[in-house]
Amino acid sequence: MATFADTLYLWRAERGLTQEALAQATGIPRPNLSALERGALEPTLRTLRRLAVALDIRPGWLADGIPPGSEDRKALDRYRMDQIVSVVMDRGRLKNPYEQRVARLLKAQVSHRFPSRRPSPRKGVRETRRTWALLRNLVSPEELNTLLGRLEERLGERG
Repeated sequence: MATFADTLYLWRAERGLTQEALAQATGIPRPNLSALERGALEPTLRTLRRLAVALDIRPGWLADGIPPGSEDRKALDRYRMDQIVSVVMDRGRLKNPYEQRVARLLKAQVSHRFPSRRPSPRKGVRETRRTWALLRNLVSPEELNTLLGRLEERLGERG
């Protein structure tokens, strides 16, 4: 389950809305919306309803931390994780769309976590936050830690 802040951010990004556009659609001041997305402010029931209407989702999805695409979440076994790490490192392809999405997000995140893999020009902090939130939505914390650990091992092997 994602935090309210991450869930709100992911739904807004999924709908292609800026904070300003969502603020106008809800009547919530943009600084307050920003504070909600950072987790610095808790929503009232009225705010939750306004956000849900503007995002065209059920209020419970925001309250319960159900981000977009959560129905795609699947458990990854050792073999699948090894395949994803191989694709991230060697630029191969995966047949499974879910695994492709995890690999694509992980590849984008690797450039920020491991300086030796950082592309130029470097992506901004907002993309990193979005990538992390999407990854945390798609894989469990244990799976994410395992994937990152295996990537660190593979990077260490390449020296």
